[in-house]
Amino acid sequence: MKYRQIIRQYYQSYKETDKEALKETLTTDLTHISDWATYTDRDEMIEEIWPSVGQSWATDLQIFGAHPEFMVRYKVVSEENPARNMAEFLRFKDEKITEIEVFTGREL
Repeated sequence: MKYRQIIRQYYQSYKETDKEALKETLTTDLTHISDWATYTDRDEMIEEIWPSVGQSWATDLQIFGAHPEFMVRYKVVSEENPARNMAEFLRFKDEKITEIEVFTGREL
């Protein structure tokens, strides 16, 4: 599977609330850093965030970079909050995402 396809699958799995597809894109020792929390375990992160998955999702993905590092710029939309620009740094290990750092942008 191509890396950009894996990235698209990662974001699509949130929108479709597909936990198994999400797990397939991430290493078990995932590091996920954001303004809200830091996780060093894929399953712990997924279980903690899962109740809110599907309430907002990424659109208009712009993917920059080459294996093993990518930057993804997108618009996050929600039924409850204003749209917002966001970006994420993604690092791969083999064919799975092993590191994610989230950058929160401005409301649109």
